[in-house]
Amino acid sequence: MIDRKISIRYARALSEICNDKNLNHREVLNILNSFNIATKENPDLHEYLKMSIIPIQSKLHIIDELFSDNSSEVGVYAKNFIEYVVKRNRFLLLEEIVEIFEELVNKRENILKASVTSAVELDEITKDELREHLEKEFNKKIELSFSVNKELIAGIVIQIDDVVYDGSASTYLNNLERKLLRLPL
Repeated sequence: MIDRKISIRYARALSEICNDKNLNHREVLNILNSFNIATKENPDLHEYLKMSIIPIQSKLHIIDELFSDNSSEVGVYAKNFIEYVVKRNRFLLLEEIVEIFEELVNKRENILKASVTSAVELDEITKDELREHLEKEFNKKIELSFSVNKELIAGIVIQIDDVVYDGSASTYLNNLERKLLRLPL
């Protein structure tokens, strides 16, 4: 819980830096996500950056090397932020910081993320219609991710933040069974 509070503080500070320096929040987010992906895809690099016995200067040198191709203003600020996190021995929080920063960016851009689980693969027309319906319903741009779970039998389950809209046949049948079991004989 303490780590989450620290991550929130760092994410908010990054958002304020973007505001103060008039940086595109989404561009900063994309660079940070790319950095996180690079460290995940290279377990040795990830281990190296998280180890407390490695001198900070060595870690900063590696980060400089990773950003050598990105000298844009946004890239420089993203690199400086990562370096600041590393200097404070908070590298292990970077992924969570970026996730929280993404939530802030999405809120700023009026975007909601939703996950849709269906019993069968949905066609593109259905996906587009669902997106349009949710955008009208929530008056926000909706980013959908899709997955398939055959155990649903039929229907879909939509999760937006902590709210789940369950229109699956399996849930309907389970609820029906519970109601039938409560009937007096």
